[in-house]
Amino acid sequence: MTTPSSVPERWDFVTKMPDLTGKVALVTGANSPGGIGFHIAQQLSNKGAKVYVGARTSDKAQFGIEELVKANPHVEARPFVADMADLKQVKAAASALMDFEDRLDIIVNNAGIILSGASKLANILYAQELQKKLDAAGIAAVALSLDPGNVCTDGSKRTIGEEMAKTLPFQPIDGATTSLFAATAPEVRAEKDKYGGAYLVPFGQIASGSAMAQDEVLAKKLWDLSESVVQEVLAS
Repeated sequence: MTTPSSVPERWDFVTKMPDLTGKVALVTGANSPGGIGFHIAQQLSNKGAKVYVGARTSDKAQFGIEELVKANPHVEARPFVADMADLKQVKAAASALMDFEDRLDIIVNNAGIILSGASKLANILYAQELQKKLDAAGIAAVALSLDPGNVCTDGSKRTIGEEMAKTLPFQPIDGATTSLFAATAPEVRAEKDKYGGAYLVPFGQIASGSAMAQDEVLAKKLWDLSESVVQEVLAS
């Protein structure tokens, strides 16, 4: 368990995040102020990035944007509407974004997925294999997976109950910190060989994960299976 007493000093995103003016970011699951994604989107936009607010419906996305603008009228936020469980919606939303933008500097795949053990292992393996694909293609991007910590969010309240969720040590802004580090910390890009494909824990520390999370053969199998499933679903 990650608790405030067992983690390193908090990464100070207010002073350490660089200026993001001109950058474009997409954060999925970013519409609720009671969730981690909203706070990631808020801090990225506060630093000047144009942020696409991911949500399942237009109303939810618009609500998130209104909350961002209410806190800071100068932010630039746009909707990204897709149910992450519907691959055809995801493809359509991505195509629409590409029609409006000629760049995408930051993607934070934050939308909550249940079946925690299996889905989180898959996240770790997928990031490792994605980094290999990026490197092989000569693309200077960094892919990471991470654990935001034990966070009291709207989602955790629904999953384990409000009273139990209130005992969790971190608030959503705390949970956003490791993602903000991964997305913006200058050392991540400067030390790509160190951070590329890495698994982070609060607040930006590299961890090894389980033996299965370090299985390169399993990571390749997951990638191949994912490609096959996506192609099959999109072709149906």
